[in-house]
Amino acid sequence: MPSPIAHCSLVVVYWTGIKRHSASAGSAGPRWLLCAAVLVALLAPDGDAVVGLITGKGVGHYHNGPTHSLFCAPAFGLIFAAVSCRLLRCGFVYLFAVGATAYASHIFLDFLSWHRTGVQLFWPITQARFASPLPLFLGVRHSVNAPWWIHGITIATETVFAAGLWVGCYWWRKRRPT
Repeated sequence: MPSPIAHCSLVVVYWTGIKRHSASAGSAGPRWLLCAAVLVALLAPDGDAVVGLITGKGVGHYHNGPTHSLFCAPAFGLIFAAVSCRLLRCGFVYLFAVGATAYASHIFLDFLSWHRTGVQLFWPITQARFASPLPLFLGVRHSVNAPWWIHGITIATETVFAAGLWVGCYWWRKRRPT
């Protein structure tokens, strides 16, 4: 699975919308609060790993299960919007879209990772696990005692991904008329 480096780097994709929607609040405070909320949404599917730690079954026991289903993204989007709407002074529909797409992007990045089991993309319809035939990320190895250089490759490739994403978004925004 990608590390938080890859998942959190996607916040740059939301930045223009965050700036536009938080401008009506009149200060940078809500902008950074919305940015923090997006980071939570980008990492939310990995809450299943925390459950494994709490129950003593290990990080990998529940990981990539039902929380990594595309059907959870709209449910998360509704919860995200309901909780965030009053706090962030943004519209419900906008916050739903942000929450659902950020959550779904996490699932998509995990789908694009080389790993042993895949993700349960279509749970509860099927418990089958799906993985991309052309993986983009080596990913973190939670459940095996991998050598240090494997983790080094993960950090290096995800840093390149993040840098490329940030440069691409910067370039795209500079090309757009204001």
